[in-house]
Amino acid sequence: MSRLSTSFKLKKAVASMFHDVRMGKAVCADTARPMADGIAASVDRNLGALISLVRLKNKDEYT
Repeated sequence: MSRLSTSFKLKKAVASMFHDVRMGKAVCADTARPMADGIAASVDRNLGALISLVRLKNKDEYT
């Protein structure tokens, strides 16, 4: 599976998880763990990814 495909699936899963939380549903740890593991693996492969992730988060907070 390509990294782009994995990234797209993670983005979709996170959006779904946040939607469920807004609807009052609990977050399923079994669903969240693979997402967190995927993000951690990406950071392990590319330490600059964490800096990019933080910059993106900061930009979204201010725009």
